[in-house]
Amino acid sequence: MKSHLPYLLLIILVSASHITAAQTRVTDHSVKVPADRISKFADSIKTRIARDTSKFNPLDLTSEGKDASNVLNYSKLFIINNKLSYKLDVVNSRDVALFVREFLAPAKIEEIAVLRAPYSTMAYGPKGSNGVVLIQLKSTAKFDPAVERLAVTVAQGN
Repeated sequence: MKSHLPYLLLIILVSASHITAAQTRVTDHSVKVPADRISKFADSIKTRIARDTSKFNPLDLTSEGKDASNVLNYSKLFIINNKLSYKLDVVNSRDVALFVREFLAPAKIEEIAVLRAPYSTMAYGPKGSNGVVLIQLKSTAKFDPAVERLAVTVAQGN
């Protein structure tokens, strides 16, 4: 009986190369905002968030456990310091204002990058379907601990 080990190794190597290629494409499709444009970009994101906040309706929310989603799914996914993630279409306007004040203050931002669909969906799943904004805060930036809890809070009305 022949050994199937060489064929198995070949399949694993081909699969690994496809995964690596997909990851490379994802990183190749993020756009870093130049440092001198962070303030202007933050202002444009704030305007977009204000427009989106007017669409919020708690009746559009669905939840499974701690995760919430909005059936309209209109918000970008915001990733802060590579560890906190926020979908603003699931939090009320008061909490959106807290997010904007704490994380979109240009003086606190070290770097911003944008990942657009379909690559954002490949990297972050359905929550990234409208694009992902990656924000790295300066190491000296302080923020209200309440805004960290918004990452797992389901909105209860405006």
